[in-house]
Amino acid sequence: MLQPYIKLLCGCSSLKNLDLGNSFDTSSVTNMESLFENCTSLESINYGDKFDTSNTVIMKGMFSNCSKLKNLDIVQTFNTKKVTNMSYMFNGCSSVTSIKLGSDFWTDKVTNMSYMFNNCNSLTELELGDNFDTKAVNDFSYLFGFCNKLPSLDLGSKFDTSNAQNMCGIFCSCQQLPSINLGEKFYTSGVTNMSKMFSFCKSISNLNFGSHFDTSNVVDMSYMFSGDNNLQSLDLSCFNTYNVENMRGLFETCESLQNIELGDNFYTNKVKIMNNFFFYCRNLQTVDLKDKFDTSQVTQMPGMFDSCFKLQSLDLGEKFDTSLVTNAKNMFKSCSKLEKIYATDKFVTTNFDNSTNMFYGDSKLIGGNGTTYNSSIVDKEYARIDDPVNGKPGYFSLKGARYIKYNGNGADAGTGTEMTSHYLTNTGSLKANTFTKANYVF
Repeated sequence: MLQPYIKLLCGCSSLKNLDLGNSFDTSSVTNMESLFENCTSLESINYGDKFDTSNTVIMKGMFSNCSKLKNLDIVQTFNTKKVTNMSYMFNGCSSVTSIKLGSDFWTDKVTNMSYMFNNCNSLTELELGDNFDTKAVNDFSYLFGFCNKLPSLDLGSKFDTSNAQNMCGIFCSCQQLPSINLGEKFYTSGVTNMSKMFSFCKSISNLNFGSHFDTSNVVDMSYMFSGDNNLQSLDLSCFNTYNVENMRGLFETCESLQNIELGDNFYTNKVKIMNNFFFYCRNLQTVDLKDKFDTSQVTQMPGMFDSCFKLQSLDLGEKFDTSLVTNAKNMFKSCSKLEKIYATDKFVTTNFDNSTNMFYGDSKLIGGNGTTYNSSIVDKEYARIDDPVNGKPGYFSLKGARYIKYNGNGADAGTGTEMTSHYLTNTGSLKANTFTKANYVF
């Protein structure tokens, strides 16, 4: 029996053609893990008459990195009723153009499908069959990752994710898919990892999450939509991000994104990492961070709004707190149309170790009391509420303040412009040390 020697072909990197003959009987084999893995020169396999998978339980990495193998028609004859692990099964089969799963390709006992079709980057046809039942699967990470040429994907009626915990990169870099229909059984209430879930789906212009898309237990959303450069609008009103800790690159290089709705349950109170959050969202015109955008636990903010070329005004909200931030490099860099940044006194630079080029290229930026952009001051020095009268010029405007023009000893105050030195706070108290309230025009 072959059971003890089932990995004997693994790593035969010089093998080009394989004929298993009629004596290669696998009817009693339960473990086919890595059977042909890393046979990187293998072009063809003759499986013979006795290649039987009816008792196989593990198929992990079975054809993994068979990068020159062009034909996988054999899988149409596979009986997989007992299989529990299909992770990495076809991973790296980069020359295969078509995979069709047969009527006996059962997956109802499978718990791990991570990387199953990952990096099948020549695949243009994928038929999952009628028995692709995923109700027991908990790990879907990179299931279809880097299927760069796949033009369509039918998940079928049995694609059930009710036990899912990991969806990291499940559709990552499916660059040709114009849309993704998640189906009626795409449940995500148990998922903790959605990192790179839709990243680099470059042809998708709209995402419909369906009625069961629940993010309440997700901890990692890093790069979730990164590189989706055809996405024009994004409605995340169904998202609850109360438990998320990592939002690194969440919308990075969403080049066509113009509008985004974060929703009332988009919490950031546990988030620690926000690197490149909106980096190179070059068509983003407005963004409402809402007052739930609490950054009090964040330590990393480099590139957060870098290269948001069309953003003219930015309201950071009441809870944008930078007291723990150490890295703010390129934070507002190259926001060439940005005129106003509204912040509160919670924006502090006390722990900033790196603020290089924080405001580089923001030539239209004006502080609330008239401080204009200075190309020689682009780091944290002016990252504060503008208060030039007290020797503290800055690029920020105080959120909630009612700016008014100073009347200066009875001179004509004028109308319609902000004052150049003082402001009223949002509670109505005067923010000035040397002038009286009578000197201000309301």
